Amino acid sequence: MAILVEGMSQLQNAMVKQMSSDTSPKGPETVKPGAQLPQLPPLGEDSPIDYQDWLTQVEAIMADMSDTSRTWFTLVMKEVEAAYAAYLKASPMDRLTLRPTEPENLVSGAYQRVHARAATMLMAALPAEVKSELVATRRTSVISMLFRLAVLYQPAGEQERTLILRKLQTPGVATTAVEAITILRSWDRWFLRSRAIGVVPPDPYILVKGLSGVCERLLPTMREASFRTSMLRSRLMLDQNPTEENAKVLHQHLLSEMEQVVAASPVAKAKAGPQSTLASTAAPEVKGMNAEGSTPTSSDKGNSKGTRAERRAQQPCKFWFKTDQGCTRGARCGFSHSMEGITDKEKIGRCLACSGKGHSASSCPTKNVDPGGYCNDGVYGSIDFLIYDEINQANPVMVTLAGDE
Repeated sequence: MAILVEGMSQLQNAMVKQMSSDTSPKGPETVKPGAQLPQLPPLGEDSPIDYQDWLTQVEAIMADMSDTSRTWFTLVMKEVEAAYAAYLKASPMDRLTLRPTEPENLVSGAYQRVHARAATMLMAALPAEVKSELVATRRTSVISMLFRLAVLYQPAGEQERTLILRKLQTPGVATTAVEAITILRSWDRWFLRSRAIGVVPPDPYILVKGLSGVCERLLPTMREASFRTSMLRSRLMLDQNPTEENAKVLHQHLLSEMEQVVAASPVAKAKAGPQSTLASTAAPEVKGMNAEGSTPTSSDKGNSKGTRAERRAQQPCKFWFKTDQGCTRGARCGFSHSMEGITDKEKIGRCLACSGKGHSASSCPTKNVDPGGYCNDGVYGSIDFLIYDEINQANPVMVTLAGDE
């Protein structure tokens, strides 16, 4: 037992010694190949938050370049942030000569390969105009490049401070839920940026007004979301006594509501997706070629029903202003009852509903047709349109009855 206890004690001492010893690499780090950085957007109005988004992606890639590259990049960013903090407090003249410190252990030695690979990756990810400036001023180390990028993209001057206040006061008006999410997320980043450079945010009344304007066109169309938002405004007294914390709560509420709307949209599409997919991938129907004189099938009749009705609606009715009785179907007639070409003289004494003589449109008998019975002229009310087409398209025939009548 004593031997076992002594062995465990030696093992514990060895582990403590290893944990307390220097864990920095003794030789050059082995760099993993194939890593690339995302392209940094060119300078523009939204450069301060564009740089923040880009730097967030860069941190994850830099941390995976080697076994200890995360520690190296953390130390690099500390130097960059310290130099940038000094830049914000320096006078305009001092800013011209301000340079960040570059510790030797972060540039050479064990991290020499890591630094060289990171500098190459950063240079390849920069816009052409920024890259040319860094090369011309010989700022090719990682710390120097990141410090210069922070100054270019986040100058913290009068122009940026004015831009931050404008983005917080009037973030914009969204017309879709996706656009509202983009504006609200951008608003939060501008708010964090104002804290970083010491800009005092606008009055809470202005913050609440700006956030409310983002969804002012969307909430009226969303009954439940509008109700929940009204309850929140009433509970937090946003219209009477708003605070900066409550404005942040409103921001999170609106963002959550819009994300819920966007998240629900693909679900509805997914439910209708299989049916629409089946309908779109269904085999096309091909009409069979009927022999001359053969009877068309019911499916052929159904497919050509709409086309036949369109053709009939363009053809003039043969009873419209052509006979004293007029068209016995009136408004139910499938043929055209156009007034084009009919003179005022021809309209005298005729009904404008059926063109018959002896009555007016208000007392037209075609209005009293029973769909299941007979019309006033003895024609069955539910006569098939196909049969009526044949009647309407037929040519008049002279018939001699008994007694030469």
